[in-house]
Amino acid sequence: MGLCRHCGKRKAKRSCPALGSELCSLCCGTLRERELHCPPSCRTLAEHKPYQEKRVLERRAERAGRERRLDERLSWLAFTVETTLRELARRLPGITDRDAALAVAYAREKFERGQSLLVLPGAARRPQSETGEAVVRAIEECRFQPGGLITTGTETYTRDDRLVALDFVARTIQTTPGSRAEGRVYLQSLAARFDAAQKASRERKILTPG
Repeated sequence: MGLCRHCGKRKAKRSCPALGSELCSLCCGTLRERELHCPPSCRTLAEHKPYQEKRVLERRAERAGRERRLDERLSWLAFTVETTLRELARRLPGITDRDAALAVAYAREKFERGQSLLVLPGAARRPQSETGEAVVRAIEECRFQPGGLITTGTETYTRDDRLVALDFVARTIQTTPGSRAEGRVYLQSLAARFDAAQKASRERKILTPG
């Protein structure tokens, strides 16, 4: 048994009709249908192609699963922010859409700075915001587990995750139809969404046999 024509190092165990010579198993797998135009008559191709196609489909499914999970993670974080705004609106009747937007902006600035207490010369320190701090605490305490469960000691969020979720909520406040700075259109819409979700949850029934 001679050496592989391609690498010249390993033993040639496979006959390659595309090259008309012998290849080792590693070079055959590396070159197959990438650098070589393998003919359908190749026995090795016929044996391994179904496995290769299966692996491609599995990798695509894994990638799609990771992307869906990322969406779930960020949606859960945005939901946590809006839950906090909803609770603040219930506790503080005078809060407006502008206050909600300022709370989100406050939290975003704090996470963007890395929560640093250092103030550069000439820079003004933003006054502490009670509503903004409530949003910050909610985000810091938020943990994600697939399936939308919140637990302790599980997956936390990165700085970029937090900024993306806060930007999403900020856009939602800004683009709510009819929303005005001193009004409560967004907060009322938020309350209506939560009430509808709670109603749907209460109406959901578990069916049992008999």
